[in-house]
Amino acid sequence: MLMLMSSLANAQSADSFKTAEYNEMGYNVLDAVNAASAYAKGYTGKGVVVGVCDDPINLLSPEFDLKQNSEMINVAGAGVYNWENFTHGTHVAGVVAASKNGLGMHGMAFDAEIKGSTAGRIYYSDGSFESRKDLYAYYVQHPEIKVINNSWGTGCYLTNINDKQAYELVRSGVLTPAGNPEWQDYLYSNTIQFRAAVANDKLLVWAAGNDGHTMASIENTSPVFDWSLSNNFITVTASDAAALRRNSNGGFDASCNSIAIFSDLAQYREDCVLNAPGVAIASANADFAAAGQTDVTKYGTSQAAPLVTGVGALVQQAFPYLGGKQIGDVLLSTANNQLTAVDGFFINVQDDAGLYKVNVFFPGQKTDTDKALEEAYEKNGELFYGFYGIESAEELKKIKLDVFENVPVEALFGQGVVDAGKAVRGLGAVNVRRLSAGDISDAYTVHGKAEKQALYSVDTQGCDSVWSNDIKEIRAGYIAADPLGSGNGIDLAGADSDVKDLHDRWLYYKTNWLDKAPEDNNRYMVEQYIKDFNKQIADTGLVGLHAGLIKQGEGILNLTGSNTYQGSSIAAEGTLQIDGSVAGDAYSTGSGTITGKGTVNGSLYNDGRVQAGSYGSIENMQVRGGFNGSGTILLNTDGKKYNCLNVDGAAHIDRMEVKAADSAAPGVSGVFITANSIVSGSSTEQEFSGMLDAQIVVDNKEGKLTTFVSNNTGGNSATFAALNNMYFSLDSDRQKQMYRLYALDKTNAAAAFSQIENGILLDLAHDAMKNGSVMRAVYEQPALARQDGLWMLNNKRWGRIGGVDGHGYNLTIGKDFISDEHGYYGLLFDYGSNTVSGAAGSGEYDSYSLGLYAGNKNKPGSITGFVSYGLQANKGTAYLPVLGQTAESDYDSKTLGIGVEYAYDLDYGKPEELWHVSPYARLNFTHYRQKAFKEHGAGVFDRSFGSYSDNYAEGELGLSFDRSEGTGGYGIRLGYKRILTGERQLMEVCFAEDECGSLLPVRSWGEGRNHFAAAAYVRHDFSRKWSAGGSLSGDWSNGGREIGARLDFAYHF
Repeated sequence: MLMLMSSLANAQSADSFKTAEYNEMGYNVLDAVNAASAYAKGYTGKGVVVGVCDDPINLLSPEFDLKQNSEMINVAGAGVYNWENFTHGTHVAGVVAASKNGLGMHGMAFDAEIKGSTAGRIYYSDGSFESRKDLYAYYVQHPEIKVINNSWGTGCYLTNINDKQAYELVRSGVLTPAGNPEWQDYLYSNTIQFRAAVANDKLLVWAAGNDGHTMASIENTSPVFDWSLSNNFITVTASDAAALRRNSNGGFDASCNSIAIFSDLAQYREDCVLNAPGVAIASANADFAAAGQTDVTKYGTSQAAPLVTGVGALVQQAFPYLGGKQIGDVLLSTANNQLTAVDGFFINVQDDAGLYKVNVFFPGQKTDTDKALEEAYEKNGELFYGFYGIESAEELKKIKLDVFENVPVEALFGQGVVDAGKAVRGLGAVNVRRLSAGDISDAYTVHGKAEKQALYSVDTQGCDSVWSNDIKEIRAGYIAADPLGSGNGIDLAGADSDVKDLHDRWLYYKTNWLDKAPEDNNRYMVEQYIKDFNKQIADTGLVGLHAGLIKQGEGILNLTGSNTYQGSSIAAEGTLQIDGSVAGDAYSTGSGTITGKGTVNGSLYNDGRVQAGSYGSIENMQVRGGFNGSGTILLNTDGKKYNCLNVDGAAHIDRMEVKAADSAAPGVSGVFITANSIVSGSSTEQEFSGMLDAQIVVDNKEGKLTTFVSNNTGGNSATFAALNNMYFSLDSDRQKQMYRLYALDKTNAAAAFSQIENGILLDLAHDAMKNGSVMRAVYEQPALARQDGLWMLNNKRWGRIGGVDGHGYNLTIGKDFISDEHGYYGLLFDYGSNTVSGAAGSGEYDSYSLGLYAGNKNKPGSITGFVSYGLQANKGTAYLPVLGQTAESDYDSKTLGIGVEYAYDLDYGKPEELWHVSPYARLNFTHYRQKAFKEHGAGVFDRSFGSYSDNYAEGELGLSFDRSEGTGGYGIRLGYKRILTGERQLMEVCFAEDECGSLLPVRSWGEGRNHFAAAAYVRHDFSRKWSAGGSLSGDWSNGGREIGARLDFAYHF
């Protein structure tokens, strides 16, 4: 019932996308490619940039008004664009990605961006152009652009090749700089550009062409001669969406005109061809301003190709780790090839420079061709007339006719009609024909047998994704009666059905070319193509090999379908999650992990890690074969039971260790493996995690594990005890918050202990108790000269103690009172905004202080003293990244400070213009006290801090050098400072959930006791009333440093 409700909700969501704008592209067009299903899953092309190589694109069209990053990336020479003659590129771009903005139609990937490149170097106002030789230069430099549409090409085809000389002429034109006729130079120039794009893993999507040939244009068939291009080329033939009626099996009932009558077809490239609607496609009009029409309707494979390109953009959004070739793998393997020829034939018209030929394609033996032509004209007479001026069925019968028998669906539709809804669900088949000799491996088994297989490698690059299609395999073989070349008979209706298309291709070629009279002018090309194809596939060594899948890179790849590829499923890195099923054996190797709640129908080999159940869950995995290896079994718990591996065969776990995965707890006992028989090691007790050991008891068919506490970190005993004490005092629901902690290995558990003990709040206290802003104001303000007046100090400071950075701003305002010519006293107010931050957390406090100070002057020896009282409003954040938590706190504190300085001017009585040297000594003391408080936000890991107090004291000895001039003065100070007490704070706290439990230590970073201090100041008297000054200061110790800058103002009464 839940599945049914989910499907219904999804269907309703898909229907919500079927708006008037959706339908405006053409009748059944987006429905035929299952677009709404992809949109309902959230894939619209957002964040993807698509290349469109074509005519200039008029991106000022209203159909592109929501684009943010779309542009033409080159300027096509000095020609003048006349948009009446340059409508093609804009129309194609609109099919790919016109905006969903309520105007006209929207594109296949309506949220994608477009980078347009012109196929021509110079365009002229009549629409003609000169070809360019840097088609893909921009795209090659931008790895984010993976799919490039190419709705352009010549009218050249692999026809009229009736001998070796003609074949070699074309072949050399594609592969060599022959310097022969101009068309050969054109072919080779294209090949060089194609190779550059393919070397950078671009997927080139091509329009097949519009001349009705059994093959696509020469640009599409270049890979026939250069196989290095093959896997990054997709050719698109055109269909008429109105002639495709979806049936109850999800396929199409396809009428005779479902192949567009103008479309070139798939010959020689069947494995790399897709189909999409290309009849009566509405899209953006480049000449909209002059024509007053936003959209215009066009016909062609040029309109079919961008639908495939748009689906490629959706696949790129769904699986951003895939490159161009693998996006192509997904598109080809998920196409809808369930096409039923309801009329018993298909038809198109071949146009060779105005010479027409009608091609009729019968899936089996031909029937009444006159009747077929009559039916075709009845259903498609409008297009026969509109394209070719054929006014009746009788006139159609008079045109030269070519009849093709035993025509497989791949010859017309390639791998099928592109299916967006299925494509965004991931790979549909591992096609061994699209792999290489380098993908062959004999390191793994096929259903327990040591034999070679072809491995499809996917690197998820840290992404988590789901492939939900039923992934089958398509083996490599020959175009032959026996595609596997086994000589032992072949079961094309059963076990060998994956290569039946190669047999059917051979029969198609044999029936319609090889068995025809020698005057057929393309027989040599067909013979040579089959010979070359079979040699190339034989050279790879891939023929007949089963397909496997190997997961590389970090991240989770979840296979949820019923996967029937026969080779192994291998987790080499990251996690391969099998929530569906795999037909063959499965392996974890290296740093790879196999997880899942599904079924491995072969054996499971664990030389990495295996965790039954979906990632992090408490579920079971079924293994139909055996279980063996020397890796790790990972377990999760819900506090009552463990995830369990159910093995039908024998389980050899004697070389494996059992460890916690993501959730563990003390005192849990449960079954973690069942098997027909279990072979275990002699050790029954082992380290399970950083905080737990485990006892394992195995009988013949069942393995049971029980956990108990053990500090395997080797330290932090007080914190370890406090955590365990709290755990056993919590109810079961709150205990679950600690499962992640109990599952950590000893390295991460030790890190978690340190984070729990983190002293960022004591670092905040240490910063406050130094009372630095008041001391600076009292001791250094005399640079402004003590007089009856007001003064203001602005101070900024930057510092670091151990692993904590500090920063502060203080504004101090004071009033000096003169008692006599030798004495003064005063009152100050200080406001500070201060922050500390480090790996353990961050904090801030606003401080408010009042101070009284007094001293003497105009004597060789001077004394300055102060007393202050301050309040601090504190906010702290403690980081617990290993546990994925942060703890917040708000609390108040206060300080009481007292200090005194004595200085003696050795040059007293000398002119002020001379340097005066004064030894000085300072002693400062602060008492700090904070209120009790509790953290919040980290659940059970919140701590409770009791009231706390500490003392800080420092002494300093040094020399000051001062000099005055007529309008001011300047000087420097050098000193040695020693922290007498309070260089580091320590207190014991408990967990907020366990206030009567064990205590754990919390420490601040400690600063060094011995410091070197230096400062330099300057003062300027603007008048008898106003003066200003500034200073730079520094303080360096073994444990840290602090730099300060100050700006002072004073007004003298």
